[in-house]
Amino acid sequence: MDASSRFDLKEGEWLEFGLENEVIEYPKCDMKMSFTEDFLHIKATVQDHHFKDGDRSWRYGDGFLINFITETYPENNPSEKFYAYGFSIIAGETTTTKVNQNGVFYLAKVKDSNLTINIDNENNVAYYDIQLPWIMLYPFHPLLHKTMGINIRYNSQTDDGETIKLQLVPDDEFESEYEHKKKYLPIDFQQSEISGMQFAFELLSNLALEDIVTSETVVYSPEEKESYLKIIIKDDSHNVVKEVFKTIKLEKGINNFLEELDLPEVTSSLKIDVLVDDLELYNYKFYRLQSQDLIDLAQRIENFDKVADKPIERSSFYGLKHKMEELTYFLENFGSNEDPTQIRESFELLQELVAKCESNGHFYYNLDFITTAFESPEDKTLQPFSIGFPENFNGKLEYDFFVALHGSGVDEVDFTKFLSKKLQEMGFNYVVIAPRGRSLNDHYIGQTEKDIFAMIESVREMFHIKRMLIYGFSMGGYGAWRLTFLYPEIFDRAIIGSGFPKDPWGERPEMDVTPFRANAKHIKYLVLHGTDDRAVPIETTRAFVELLQKEGFDITFEVFEGAGHGNYDPSEVIIKWLRE
Repeated sequence: MDASSRFDLKEGEWLEFGLENEVIEYPKCDMKMSFTEDFLHIKATVQDHHFKDGDRSWRYGDGFLINFITETYPENNPSEKFYAYGFSIIAGETTTTKVNQNGVFYLAKVKDSNLTINIDNENNVAYYDIQLPWIMLYPFHPLLHKTMGINIRYNSQTDDGETIKLQLVPDDEFESEYEHKKKYLPIDFQQSEISGMQFAFELLSNLALEDIVTSETVVYSPEEKESYLKIIIKDDSHNVVKEVFKTIKLEKGINNFLEELDLPEVTSSLKIDVLVDDLELYNYKFYRLQSQDLIDLAQRIENFDKVADKPIERSSFYGLKHKMEELTYFLENFGSNEDPTQIRESFELLQELVAKCESNGHFYYNLDFITTAFESPEDKTLQPFSIGFPENFNGKLEYDFFVALHGSGVDEVDFTKFLSKKLQEMGFNYVVIAPRGRSLNDHYIGQTEKDIFAMIESVREMFHIKRMLIYGFSMGGYGAWRLTFLYPEIFDRAIIGSGFPKDPWGERPEMDVTPFRANAKHIKYLVLHGTDDRAVPIETTRAFVELLQKEGFDITFEVFEGAGHGNYDPSEVIIKWLRE
């Protein structure tokens, strides 16, 4: 199909379609879709030569990767508002994976997902039953928005490791890490004769910057009747701050009701309960943010800039300035129906950090984690990085530092938190510092490479560094090879997780740093890799490690049987290696 087609979907009725490939006989994929008040239902019957398990099988095979586009446009123009979910068998379990949302990678397993996959090995048929509650596609709801986009890909892994792809709408950027505008086929949702009474509610914006916010309640009624609408606004302490009650006349079909709601003149999180007839919706969340509070906060940061002289004070100022710029970006790009939690948390954290700077001159105390920034000496831009502190960190003492390099398509935040926590669980008091990079996919080349050493120098001016270690995963593994080969005097030890010192596919020869390895013989290396890694094949890593061992490098190579691209726990190996 192409993006000029459309699906008309009626509640409770099944719409049949298929994924086609005229060139190959298998896989074959027959599908059907329906919806109810609570779920979007997708069923598939797949015929193939086999049904393989494996890490990220929704990407490499065998399994589905589906893009759900929550904001569609005239003429079906590509959209940046989407969810990507994977549906497959991983490590013997049927697994729903949240892969991406609006261009941000998650790769998170969805708990308690309504997914079943039954495989008939005798007849080489797999039966998929996918049920997505509407909350997994928030803010989309079929009563409120009527049209959603979809694109579906079935990935089948061949015996030689290649992937055959069946796709609903052709899209070269279907799962790209670089381009986030996705093509889709629109789905028009309609109620049917079997639809019961139901309603949906939303604010025209979940971020309220004024004292009045408009709500919309959409009610579907199978008959004409008189009912009521009750809206209750509560604060964080469950106190009622506003209540609306009105009698409403319902026509058969769709009924729309708009209400203007007065809000308290204070920055706070608020919740709404809505009742229509015997139907209830509880704890609809939104955020009231006073514009004057933003102005006052910006002024306090400006005032701190005037007195921040020491390196740790300047670093704190750069961190505050970056977070204010980030908050401003969130506000300017906030979609009216999106979740405002990120803005609330950003504003509240910024208030806390400003207060710490005002009272103690900096915010680097009583912290286990912080995302801050340094000023690039190259172009004077603020570049974010994250720091994970060990328990009871004392800035006057000397510590070993780990530079952590994240993988492609994700930022450093979760990787820093994870590594810092893991190292403490292992019994080590390392400080973890992690650059974000000029982009999330630049392999730590060019300006990002220079920024890493500016970050290290910024940290060195504030704290006492005993030794510098480096840990990189995937793209970050390449970065760790690169930096230790090119700048061996900086680092004492290196851990490489599922990474290779050049492009494993041979498409970018300029990435190859293996000719520069000779100067890094004093560095101790720990190399980690899974035998079933389909992103960075282990064969290339194994051959390179054997070469380094022959050349006299101090290198430990740990292989994880059956593991894919990172789904292994190297804790015990790392503990032993670090204690050597």
